Amino acid sequence: NPVRRALSNGLQLAVIYTDENGAAVNPASLPQGTRFKATLKVVNPSTTRDYANLALSMGIPSGWEIQNERLKGGAGEDGYDYKDIRDDRVNWFFALPKGRSKTFTVGLRAAYEGAYFLPSIVAEAMYDPTVNASTASGRAVVTQ
Repeated sequence: NPVRRALSNGLQLAVIYTDENGAAVNPASLPQGTRFKATLKVVNPSTTRDYANLALSMGIPSGWEIQNERLKGGAGEDGYDYKDIRDDRVNWFFALPKGRSKTFTVGLRAAYEGAYFLPSIVAEAMYDPTVNASTASGRAVVTQ
């Protein structure tokens, strides 16, 4: 997989990884069995343009598992039109007015020992290729 650098064109995107107590964790090295969460923040810095039809896609390393809160009957997020949870990614579809931000959270678990590719997270306007942002890609190691 090619390494991707972070970029920002009309959107801003940031991700932080924290443990269940809110302390920062490093996704590049996690002990097997660690439960943690990714919090993604998408910002529309424009003062003049509302964005409709945005897509946010978070792929996960093969050694991680997504903790699907809907299966546990947990409280849902709001602020999106549709959320698609797969084995290897979560996709959100939403609108974002000018000067506003939205935050999305995914529960995760470092499940399988090994070294994996950490895909970049991508936010983009589905019908405007000039509006997008992504995080850098990297490595995610799950240790025993």
